[in-house]
Order: sequence, then C-alpha cells, then structure tokens
Amino acid sequence: MKIKKYLKIYRLYINNGVSWLAQYRSDTWFNMIMHVMYLGMLFLVIHIIFNQTNSLVGWSKTEVYLLTLFWSIVDELYVIIFTANLSRISEMVTEGDLDLILTKPVSPLFVVSTNRFLSRGVYRLISTLILLIWFVVSFNLNISFISWLLVAVMLFCGLLVFYAINLFVNTLSFWFFRIDNVNDAIKSIN
Repeated sequence: MKIKKYLKIYRLYINNGVSWLAQYRSDTWFNMIMHVMYLGMLFLVIHIIFNQTNSLVGWSKTEVYLLTLFWSIVDELYVIIFTANLSRISEMVTEGDLDLILTKPVSPLFVVSTNRFLSRGVYRLISTLILLIWFVVSFNLNISFISWLLVAVMLFCGLLVFYAINLFVNTLSFWFFRIDNVNDAIKSIN
C-alpha cells in the first residue's frame, strides 16, 4: 500500500512538472534541438579520434558511440528525476525549508530527492532513445534480449550510483555552511 501512496505523490510531481513545461513550449523545442546538436558534437569528436586509430583501449568506434548514447540516457534520467532536487539540499538546510519536509507523513528522502520533476528532460531522453534505435538499426547490430536486459540493469545501477554520490556530497551541507559550488564541480566531472 505504501508504494501506491508514493506513486500517487510522484504522479502529482510529474503533473506539476508538465504544467510548468506547458508554459515554455518553444524552450522545449530549443532544448531538444540543442541536445541533438550536443550529441552530434560528441559523435564528431569520436569520429575525429577514430580517424587516427582503429581502436581506443580495445573499444571500437561503434562501441564508443553506443557507450556515449548509454551515458546520455543515464544523464538524462538523472536530470529528469534528481537534478533540480539534490542541488537544493544546501539551500533547504540553510534557509530552514527542510524542517517543513521532515514533518510530512512521507519519507523525507523521497520528498527531497523527487519533489521537482524536470519534464523537459523527457523530450531530450526521447530524442536520445530515437538516436539509439536509429544507430542500432543503421549499423545492423544484433543485440539479444538478454543483452538489452543487462543494459537496462546496468543503466539503473549507474543511475543509483550517480544519485548516491550526489546525495552524499549534498548532505555535507549539514556540516558546512555553503557548498553550492560542489554541484558545479560534480557537473563538470560528469
């Protein structure tokens, strides 16, 4: 029964995110185009590197393209679910807003981690998935169902690891006054 409660709460967060996005339709298209251009630039860099060599530490050009797309999927999922939330922990602790969340009858970690849903990332995720499907079809890659299942598990694990690292770093705000620049440092490492 608790899962239904949390799913209902998260559905409300999604509805709020979509209603916020509806106000900025042209921004959504611009973000999607910029994301495809960003991936295109990544692919251009990979293409330039592989013009000089046939493999990079044992990885072929196709494998590096797939790795880039999978990294982009994990990054977009993280942006959609957690980016707007975890970076606010320091601000919430400093301004006392966390006290209100601690008194609610739901898990404070759930609320702090998921209360803002960035639905604009969904469109970028869809464009990345379309590129992935196009890539698999155009390069005639035969990938078994088990391999896709393992990829999904690994993507989920990567998302959890990225979440745990960011949560750990942002909870340092309980002991240090201002750690806003830590989130910028994490983004630059990513």
